[in-house]
Amino acid sequence: MKYNDYYGKILNGSYTKKLKDRIIECIYAFKTYEACVNISISYIAAWHESNNNDIWYEFVSKRFLNLFDYSSQEIAKTFRDNVLYRSKYVFQDEDKKIEKEILTHDDLDAVREKLREETKKNGEVEAVYKIKIKNSELVWLKDHAIIETYDEDGICLSIGYLTIVTKEMEAEEKRRQAVNELEIAYKKLEETNQELEKAIELSNQMAIEAANAYMELNQLFNITADGMCVIDKNFNVSRINDPLLNLFGISVYDIFGKKCYEVISCGGLCNTTNCPLVRILKGESKVEIDIEKEREDKKKIPFILTVTAFHNPDGNLHGILANFKDLSFRKEAEQRRIHSERLQGVIEMAGAVCHELNQPMQSLLGYAELLGMIISREPNPNKDYIEKINRIKEQIKRMSDITKKLMRITKYETRDYVSGMKIVDIDKSSGFTPL
Repeated sequence: MKYNDYYGKILNGSYTKKLKDRIIECIYAFKTYEACVNISISYIAAWHESNNNDIWYEFVSKRFLNLFDYSSQEIAKTFRDNVLYRSKYVFQDEDKKIEKEILTHDDLDAVREKLREETKKNGEVEAVYKIKIKNSELVWLKDHAIIETYDEDGICLSIGYLTIVTKEMEAEEKRRQAVNELEIAYKKLEETNQELEKAIELSNQMAIEAANAYMELNQLFNITADGMCVIDKNFNVSRINDPLLNLFGISVYDIFGKKCYEVISCGGLCNTTNCPLVRILKGESKVEIDIEKEREDKKKIPFILTVTAFHNPDGNLHGILANFKDLSFRKEAEQRRIHSERLQGVIEMAGAVCHELNQPMQSLLGYAELLGMIISREPNPNKDYIEKINRIKEQIKRMSDITKKLMRITKYETRDYVSGMKIVDIDKSSGFTPL
């Protein structure tokens, strides 16, 4: 028997009725869904269990063909030849982390048979492909499929659909690049600060070259990114650099005639035995503590305060050198990381929900259409039944709209829920504006 617009092998071959019925059922469902919403990139792939390298397509949607501009007979080889690499997220039980596995085009050729065996064992597949399509354009396609095995025929079916996730994957690549650049910049900053601390300690040890060391320290004092000040043994601020003035929101005139605890307080440490200056005067060489400073504009800034003894050129103890390392940037980076991880979790959950809902929705829509046709053909169609079927289809359309919004999520936005809880705002996260 021949079928119109069909280029597969199974329906025209010597296979069981069960397998053929399954192929017909899936093709009908995919075509019905495609005719309804026209967004499906669905497919049915097949291969012999005895030869994993011989794969063909029993069905591909129009959008699938349009991506590559090839015929149905050529699409299997075209897809395989144009895959640049395949990525998959794997959950590691031992450390509860998600690792990204990447296979290049050459890697895939070497392990293709092994991947199909693993897919057959798991019963499903979910992976992302970077593919060169027509006009040498590059796109990212996310593959969702279930695997069915028909032992009597020796055939495996992969029934699934592709989702274009180019924007999401490009955003992920940019995010990873930004994180790497941030880590490199932070490492360089740490190295610079370490060199600064070494220079300060060395200047205190070299009494003979105290004058030169003092000049070097003065230069570093003025160009460093950290806030720094020098406080004498009587708690007077004798030197303060511009970064510290800016951080605390004060001017150099604000410190004249005032003690350090009046303008540069260290929380509850001032006027106690835990005061960094008091500890240095008692013999400690270095004090390092975490503090939070509230400026006059009520803004709170977290710091790591590092205090070392500071000597005059003649070698006598002048007081302390206080280094205020602003941790706001680090905390903001941590908040951005947490926000990014939450967004990634929402995107992955949205993808999983869409994956789980799409097939049931397609089946419901197909059954509703079929039932409507059957009732319409009756001599006296029951209008009440027809109205209820239309309502079912409307609800399926609403569910389809929700899954579309889920697949367009690009940011993490929440809204208030019951009992003080917050939930993901799907409309804002997907950029959807309600009418």
